[in-house]
Amino acid sequence: RVDAVVHCAALKRVDLIAADPEEAIRTNVDGTVNVIKAAIVAGVGRVLVISSDKATPPAITFYGQTKALAESFAIRANARGFLRDVRAQGRAPRGTRVACVRYGNVLDSRGAVLHLFRRRVAEGKPIPITDPRCTRFFLTIEQAVDVVLNALEDMRGGEVFVPPLHAGQIIDLAEAVGGASYPTEVVGMRPGGEKLHEALVGTDEASRAVRVDEWHVIEPALPMPWRVPWHGDLLPEGFEVRSDTARRMTVEELRAM
Repeated sequence: RVDAVVHCAALKRVDLIAADPEEAIRTNVDGTVNVIKAAIVAGVGRVLVISSDKATPPAITFYGQTKALAESFAIRANARGFLRDVRAQGRAPRGTRVACVRYGNVLDSRGAVLHLFRRRVAEGKPIPITDPRCTRFFLTIEQAVDVVLNALEDMRGGEVFVPPLHAGQIIDLAEAVGGASYPTEVVGMRPGGEKLHEALVGTDEASRAVRVDEWHVIEPALPMPWRVPWHGDLLPEGFEVRSDTARRMTVEELRAM
């Protein structure tokens, strides 16, 4: 009697995943497969998989690769062939739709850099900065909840939703937490292939994505004749959404967030 499943569980620490990739596969990939299969067998109407800006382009980090695989499976789970294989067991009613939502760093979520910055300030220690040029997409927990609820309501199955997000420099976030005169120290990028900038829509996805209001919706790459495609503004060739070219938040805006 479950109407919808929101699948958020993931191992997300880039450095820890690089040291233990098997566990990342078990949780981020196999776990997503298990959740979707269980939902189909139980007759759940909607499954929304929470993805990450690390999933595009995914080749840089192992974490990104696992999230890209989770996304791909979630989208392909809508294909008739997979659903028919599960239904052949005689346990699954028809009608499960699966979609993804892709967003950036949720401030104040567990393991977020904001916790580290605040702890260092409380201890009177310099705030560690991987690279002063580093940028990220940011949203609050409340914004993330709204994004999930909107996507869950609007999903048709097979798409990836990308909400409109602003970006900020990590060095500006440090100033927002500690103040303009608080000391920082450059510690270098974390092991595991941490990216300098993030992307929410890649250039290879623009040809099958549309802009609906302020959102971007990435349509599935494989044909699904049963679904109604999204209609919106087509994106120009080579279009992408990147944290280093997105609308940049000021220190004051980051502090308010």
